[in-house]
Amino acid sequence: VEQLSNHLKEKTDKCSELLLSKEQLQRDVQERNEEIEKLEYRIRELEQALMISADSLQKVEQRKQFGSAVRGELPLEAQLQAEQEAVDRKEKEVEYPFQLF
Repeated sequence: VEQLSNHLKEKTDKCSELLLSKEQLQRDVQERNEEIEKLEYRIRELEQALMISADSLQKVEQRKQFGSAVRGELPLEAQLQAEQEAVDRKEKEVEYPFQLF
């Protein structure tokens, strides 16, 4: 009886260890899932910023071409205008970081 009792205790201890290990692994998986979600959100933010930057660059190029061709406008003025618009958009992003523009 004592031998069976000891054997049962060993099995119970092993089951407890396995249960604790399982719970720790589940916490680890949950933490990783949360980190993945944060990274996905950051990727979306960066993609949006990239699109805005590309749009700003395109507008600068269009203004530069338009200004030079039509009125001989200084390209620096067009660049300044585009940069000011980009700064304004960035300020809006900072004020409202969870909105998509």
